[in-house]
Amino acid sequence: MSEISLEILSKDLVENMKKAESKRMAFFDEAFTKLKRGNKEAVDAMRQIEKSFQEELKLEKTAFNDLQAKVKEIENNLKIGLDAYYNQYNVDGEAKKLQDSKDKGVQPKMMIYRKETHDANFKYDRILKEEKDTLREKQDNFDDFEKNAKARIFDLEKRCRIEINKEKASSLASYEDLQKKLLETNNRKEIKDINKQIQSIQKQGLKTEKEIKLNYQELIKTEKLNYEENKKNLLIDLLETETIYRLKKLEIEVEKKHINQRLQIELDKYDFGSKRAINNLNHKMVAKKNSLVLSYKDEKKALVEKEKEAQIERIKYKQTITNDLMTVQENNYKAYIDTINMGSKLTNDHYVNELDKFTEYLHKVLAGMMEMLVELHNEYFNNVINLEYENINLLINAKYNYETLNKMPYENFLVELDNLYNSFKEEANNSLNKHRCEIEEMINDTNEYVNKMIEKLKKSLSEENCVINYHKALEEKLNSFISSTKTFESDAYDKELVTFPFIEGELADYDNTVKEMNKENEEVSKKHEELDKELDAEIEKYHQEKDAESANFDKEHEDEIAAINQEKKDKILEFENKYNEEVNNIKQEKEKMDLEIEASYNEAIKLLK
Repeated sequence: MSEISLEILSKDLVENMKKAESKRMAFFDEAFTKLKRGNKEAVDAMRQIEKSFQEELKLEKTAFNDLQAKVKEIENNLKIGLDAYYNQYNVDGEAKKLQDSKDKGVQPKMMIYRKETHDANFKYDRILKEEKDTLREKQDNFDDFEKNAKARIFDLEKRCRIEINKEKASSLASYEDLQKKLLETNNRKEIKDINKQIQSIQKQGLKTEKEIKLNYQELIKTEKLNYEENKKNLLIDLLETETIYRLKKLEIEVEKKHINQRLQIELDKYDFGSKRAINNLNHKMVAKKNSLVLSYKDEKKALVEKEKEAQIERIKYKQTITNDLMTVQENNYKAYIDTINMGSKLTNDHYVNELDKFTEYLHKVLAGMMEMLVELHNEYFNNVINLEYENINLLINAKYNYETLNKMPYENFLVELDNLYNSFKEEANNSLNKHRCEIEEMINDTNEYVNKMIEKLKKSLSEENCVINYHKALEEKLNSFISSTKTFESDAYDKELVTFPFIEGELADYDNTVKEMNKENEEVSKKHEELDKELDAEIEKYHQEKDAESANFDKEHEDEIAAINQEKKDKILEFENKYNEEVNNIKQEKEKMDLEIEASYNEAIKLLK
């Protein structure tokens, strides 16, 4: 690099400048020709673009009018749809339908419960008839028993009288001859004997009469006791039969109460279902009405959103047309700017480039000088370091001769030699680096000086070239106009792309409608939920009351069963007490009669003495 001469550099520089000048002039001729042709083409292009823009404005207005007409049509259809909906769906009408269909709705259950009621009534009537027949039969049996018992007692009393009369007649007949004899004799002793015989016969007759009476009293007592015992048993059997039928009838009455209650529950269940159906219908109707409204609003939203997209596309198309117009204008300006700037650019840039090349040549020369100086110092220090390394190696090899003479350790000495050499090597490298830094500093200073000089020359060219400054100012003006125009148009289209008053109004109407419907749905759902909870609570309370009523039926039934059983026990106890009383009366009467018979007998005996 150090062999390049200044003469060669100057010759290359002059030759390059001539080539650049020739190229610049040829470009100027061609550029001005294109600029003239380009001006006419640009004007024609801008006229065609403006025509397209005006046509797009007409299409945009037509589309907006069509959009307004379609939106109005959807609103009218929504009104018609709502009117039809309100005519078709009416809560009061639906409620009346539910109420009118109640009989039909519960008819299957009614038939079941009517059959159950009929079966219960049939069973009840059958039990009544069975009870009537059974009780009549038992009552007839009781009456027959009572009649027969009284007849047997009467018969015993009659037989008693007959036997007594027979005994009296027999006794009278037995001493009738003696009485005749008594009338015929006057013998006192005989009279006395006859009287004794008559008296004996009379006493025996009285005794026999007494025994007959006592015997029949015993039989009558036994018959009366049997009568009272059988009467008691028959009354108890009749009472138990009555109780059994009372319990059977009571069970059917309870069953009928439960049947009537179940029937009422079914009727009330239908009423509760109707209430829930009406509540659900209210909820569904609002949801359906809102769904209907939303369907039309969705249609309108889809329409305006689609139209918004179409408008955006049209705006973007207009923006594209405008951009094309500005591009044509900008390209025309750029062609003019390129043309007027080319001369100055070629001249100025050429000289600047040549100065840069000259600077590059100088930097290469200086770099070569630095390489030579560094190489010279490197050679010196490398030779010295390598020579000293060889000397150290000779000293190290001498250890083998030394170790053959004695056994003194040699390692420490070798370490000292290594340390000494390494210190030398480090110091030598530091000296080499120091020289390199000095050389590099010298070259850098020289390069910096060259750069400053070249920059100064470049600056002097730019400051002295007033044509270039003028062209730059003109270019800035044109570019500023294009930039401000682009910014203005971009801002206008950006604003137009986000500002759609009619469409935004319709979309806001959709959002407001959705909010109102959501609010209404939420309120209706909340009310529906509250009514459902109230109905659930009412149903729960109703079933609790019905359960209590059913339990009360069963409790009353149990109480009535207990009362009937207690009444039966009381009656049986009454029968037992009556029976015991009658038994005591019969026994007392028997004892009394026995005493009266005995007293009568004794009195009669006394009269015979």
